[in-house]
Amino acid sequence: MTNRQLMKLDRSKTILVSHPRSGLNWLRYCIEYFSGRPTPGRTKLKKGGDPAIYRTHDVRKANTPDSCNCIFYEESRFNRVIREVLWRCGYRFTPIFPRMVLVVRDYHDNAARESTWRLSRYAVNIRAYDAFEGEKMILYYEDFKDDFSQVERLLDFLDINHDAPFDIDEHRAKSLEWYDTKGIGLSVKPTALNDRQRAALQANLRYRIGPCMDTLLGRYAD
Repeated sequence: MTNRQLMKLDRSKTILVSHPRSGLNWLRYCIEYFSGRPTPGRTKLKKGGDPAIYRTHDVRKANTPDSCNCIFYEESRFNRVIREVLWRCGYRFTPIFPRMVLVVRDYHDNAARESTWRLSRYAVNIRAYDAFEGEKMILYYEDFKDDFSQVERLLDFLDINHDAPFDIDEHRAKSLEWYDTKGIGLSVKPTALNDRQRAALQANLRYRIGPCMDTLLGRYAD
């Protein structure tokens, strides 16, 4: 990322972090509908203007504000070699933004969608949320997919008014059209993990994430 691109960042914004296939497009649709502003991504309800939020699938990435992997840490301005050294040395990276939303889905379900699953990406996002010292909230896919009050929690956190009429079923169907007609692509059909795979996945994530796995992901443990 160049200094010019970094200067384009609005450091007062909230950044939303999610592993792919965690329900983010439904949340983006709602944010754009009620705010009247775009969100970074290939498909949008609203085009042009200042984005309502920034977003990233991986806090280690360092792309532009209008990308799906907006820079998250100040130190990500450094080249990749320097970043890798800092990561390995346990250096505490400094988040750019004052507010963060983490969107989480059961890692067993994410792992079953092998085309997008990256265990290290899932783990590093969880650790980043746990270490984040600014204002933050976590949203679980299993909660907000069928309970619109959870989406309203997010809108409240973002200070977005959501009093306008909103037919949930109608708009959910429209949001799914982003996959069908806009070239995003549907998830591959998941194959359920067997007991051995589930145990190995949980052990690997616990090694990578540490104690906060119980507090943030305990609902998914066997």
